[in-house]
Amino acid sequence: MIRQTMIKKFSVLLFLVFFFGLMNSPDVSAQDREYQLATRLMQQKKYEQACPLFETLQKTYPTRFLFFEKRVECLLTMNDTEEAIQVAEARFRSEMKGSADDGTDGRMDGNLVPRIETRLLLAETLHAGERTEEAFSIWSSIMDGAETYKSEADVSLLIRSLENRREFSLAAQVIEKQRIIIGKPDWYRQALSEIYMQGGEFEKGVQELYEMVVEEPQTMIQVQQRLLRMRETSLYEIAAVELEDRLFTLDEEHIAYGQLFQLLSWLYLETENYDRALRFARRYESRSERARQQVYVLGIKFRSAHQYELAVEAFRFYEKDETNLRWRALEEMANTYGEWAGYIVEKSLVQGPASDDLYQRAYQTYEVLYSMAPTYSNTQKVLTSLLDLSLDIYHDPELAEQWLDALRGFKEDGIETAYTHYAKGRLYLFGEEYRMARQRLTRADRLTQDANLSEKVRFYLSLADLFAGDNDFAVIQLASLQRRSSSWYANEAIVLEQWIQSGLRADSTGSQLLDFTRLYRQLLQGDYKEALKDANWITDHPDHAFAGHASIQLARYLPSSYAQEVLLLIRQIEPQFESKPIHERLLWEQAKAARILLQTGQKDSGSAKENTTEGIQMEELDQMVQNLYEELLYRYPGGYYTELARTYLQRQQQPASS
Repeated sequence: MIRQTMIKKFSVLLFLVFFFGLMNSPDVSAQDREYQLATRLMQQKKYEQACPLFETLQKTYPTRFLFFEKRVECLLTMNDTEEAIQVAEARFRSEMKGSADDGTDGRMDGNLVPRIETRLLLAETLHAGERTEEAFSIWSSIMDGAETYKSEADVSLLIRSLENRREFSLAAQVIEKQRIIIGKPDWYRQALSEIYMQGGEFEKGVQELYEMVVEEPQTMIQVQQRLLRMRETSLYEIAAVELEDRLFTLDEEHIAYGQLFQLLSWLYLETENYDRALRFARRYESRSERARQQVYVLGIKFRSAHQYELAVEAFRFYEKDETNLRWRALEEMANTYGEWAGYIVEKSLVQGPASDDLYQRAYQTYEVLYSMAPTYSNTQKVLTSLLDLSLDIYHDPELAEQWLDALRGFKEDGIETAYTHYAKGRLYLFGEEYRMARQRLTRADRLTQDANLSEKVRFYLSLADLFAGDNDFAVIQLASLQRRSSSWYANEAIVLEQWIQSGLRADSTGSQLLDFTRLYRQLLQGDYKEALKDANWITDHPDHAFAGHASIQLARYLPSSYAQEVLLLIRQIEPQFESKPIHERLLWEQAKAARILLQTGQKDSGSAKENTTEGIQMEELDQMVQNLYEELLYRYPGGYYTELARTYLQRQQQPASS
C-alpha cells in the first residue's frame, strides 16, 4: 500500500515538472502568452490594444497564418480597411515569392500559388474596402482555377468567404459549378439552400430542401429542423405553396411523398390554412394506398386546434369505408360534437351553433354507432359517453339506466368491467347516494387501464366527497388528478380545489362553501328552478365568498331561456367586483346574456317581447351590449375576451349590405 502511494506521488510530481518545464519553454510560453492576451483583448473589444500584439506575433512567427488572420480581422473591425488591404497584399506577395515556408501549395503558370486562405482573406479585405472588381477577380480565379482548389474543404472555404461579404449569388454559382464537377451530394443541396435563403431567395431555398428529400428521404429530419428554426408565418406560407407545387409533380406512390405530405400538413396547420390542408389530404388518400388514415389523423389535429367543423368533415370522409376505420371515425365525430359543445360552454361564446344542438348531434351519432356496430371494439366507451350525456345534458337517470343495462352485458372473467362500475357510480352520484358512488367509482379506478376513464373517475370521486361534505378527501382526490395531465378534468380539478380552499378560509365551519356546493350540485343535476330559488344569498349577502363564482356558474349552466334572470343578477352584483380579477368575466357574461335576449327579441319582434327585462326596453339592449364590450376593451385591453369583443364591435360597424 505504501509503495503504491509513493508511485502515485512520484507520477504526479513528474507530470508537474514536465508541465511547468513546458510552460517555461521560451518559444512556446512567450508565443502562447502573447496570443492569449491578444485574444482576450479582442473578446473585450479592445481592438486598438490587440492589433499591435498580433502584428508583433505575425512578424515574429511569419509562418503562422492564424496571427496574420487575426491581425486583419482586428483592422477590419476598426474600419482600417486600407491597412488591412496592405497587410493582406504583403502576405500575398510574400507567398507568391515563396518566402513563407508553409505558404505554397502548388504551381500555376510557373509561379508559386499562395495558399487559398490568403487569397480569400485578401478578397474579403478588398471587398470591405469597396474594391469589389479586384475581390471578384480573386474569387473567380479560385472558382475557375486548377483542380487544386476543387476539394470539398476548399469549396467550403470559398463559400464561407463569399458569405462573410454577403455575396450569396456568387456563392450559389460556386455550388452549382461544384455539383456539375462531382455530382449532387446532399451536402451541396443543403448548402445551396442555405445560400439561397440568406440571399433572400427563399423559394429556391426550400425547393432545394424538397429535392434533397426526394433524392434521399432519410434527410427529412434535417429539413423539418431547418423549417422549425424559421418560426415565421409568411415564410411558412411560401414553403407550403412551393411544396404543394412539388407534390403535384411527384408520383403519390413515391417513397418520399408521404413524408413530404406530412410536412405540408404541418405547414398548413401552422399557417391556419385548414381548408386547403383538408382538401389536399382527401386528394392524397383517395389516390394512394400508402395514404391510409391521413384524413383521420388530420381530423384529430383539427379538433386540437378547435377547428371542429372541419374535424367533423374530415371524419365524415370515412362514412362509406368498409373497414373498422369507419366506426373509429364515427366515434371521433361524436367526440368532436361533444367537445365542440363543451368549448362553447366553457368559453361562454355566443356565435356559432348552440351547445344544446351539438350535444344532441353527439348523442345521436353515438346512438347510430352503437346500433350499427354493437361489437365495435370501443363499444363500452360509446355506452359510457351516452350515459354521461343522459345525465349531464338531459338530466335523465332513467335514460342513463338503459345504457347501464347495455354495459352489464360486458364482463371480463365473469367480473363487471371498469366501465360498468363507473356507470353505476355516476348514477349513484346523481341520486345523491354518495357512499355507494364512492365505492363504485373506486372500483372503476382500480380496474381501468384507460387513462381517460381514470381521469373522469377521479373527478367524479372528488365531486362525491365534496357534495358529501368530506372536503379533506375531496382535496386528496383533486390533488392526484391535477398531477395526471392538462386535460379538462385536471383543469377543472384545480378550480374545485381553489373553491374548497377559499371556502375554508372564509368560514371555518364551511357554511359558505356549503351554500355554493349545493347550488353547484343543483346546476349539474339540472334543477335550474331550485338553483335560482336558493341563490338569494348571492344578492342578499354581497360579502359572501362565493357571490361572484356562483353568478358565473349560473351563467355557465343555465339554459338560454334563463338569460333574463342571469342578466339581472349579474348587473346587481357586478359593481362590487370592479377591483377583482373576476370582473372581466362578469362583464362578458352580462354582454352574453344581453345578446341572447336581443337575438330572442329580434326573432319574436312584434310579440309581447318588447319589454325584454325589467326596466330595460328592447331598443336599449343593443346599446347595452355595445357599452359592455367597449368597457371590456377599455378596462382589459389584453384580457381573455378582448379579441372577441373587438370582432363584435367591428362587425356592428360594417354596413348592413356587407
